[in-house]
Amino acid sequence: MRIIFLSIALCFWQAITAQSYYYFVYESPSLHGVSHTYKSFVTLQPDGTATARVQYNSGKDNKLYLYDISLKDSSINTSDSNLKYLMPFKAAKPVVD
Repeated sequence: MRIIFLSIALCFWQAITAQSYYYFVYESPSLHGVSHTYKSFVTLQPDGTATARVQYNSGKDNKLYLYDISLKDSSINTSDSNLKYLMPFKAAKPVVD
């Protein structure tokens, strides 16, 4: 049984690509001293694209908002360094709104 599994795994070995996952929690102040806590789960693909799922709560009833955002790799070359960014390239899609 192990030999069969290893044979199948070796067939797909070259098709396997790595992904990176990141989880961020950050707080942003807003009007009237009320702050919002955002939670983001980012999946980074080997080709430089990424998907971020961003969640936050807002309002008196603490309503949940959840969005999917498509991102792509972007860089700015300066004389001192090469700065890399993930920039949105499509409109955010509401998952829970």
